[in-house]
Amino acid sequence: MDFVLVRVQSDGRSKPSVITHSKTVLGRQTGCHLRIRSGEVSRKHCEIDVEEGSAVIRDLGSRNGTYVNGVRVKEKRLEAGDLIAVGPVVLMVQIDGQPGSFDAAEMFRSGLPGAGVSAGTARVSDQSPTKAGLMDDLGIEDAGGDALDESSVIEFDFDFEDEEEEQRSQPPL
Repeated sequence: MDFVLVRVQSDGRSKPSVITHSKTVLGRQTGCHLRIRSGEVSRKHCEIDVEEGSAVIRDLGSRNGTYVNGVRVKEKRLEAGDLIAVGPVVLMVQIDGQPGSFDAAEMFRSGLPGAGVSAGTARVSDQSPTKAGLMDDLGIEDAGGDALDESSVIEFDFDFEDEEEEQRSQPPL
């Protein structure tokens, strides 16, 4: 089973992350497999177990919760097209290339906490980019310069306005 988490953004951009571990931990701590550097994300926020053609997400006692399709969950079996919200990040579940095409901005809006959509209700476009095409278009590479592979940590870099304001208000060290 090919399991990919696609970060979808409000501006329509997306970034796929191929999940190669049977257990993947998401959080802001350095040792997490998917690291999301945001104060809204717990050190070890949630984990995804991928086994025998099935994937389950489990909240690890996070303060702000883990959401699937806009609904807070403690544990849930994931389906292709599900939308996971962890702090300010929305990730779309792609299993064996499905859904093959999607409107990232619509998926972002549908995946926010409180949106309460069910899997597959977000609008999907008619165009079907390939996984390799998405990776090429986004310029995703690992530290070695090859296409994304089985690296153990993938960091998402975000530009949050509040972080910029905080940095400007503090004197340089």
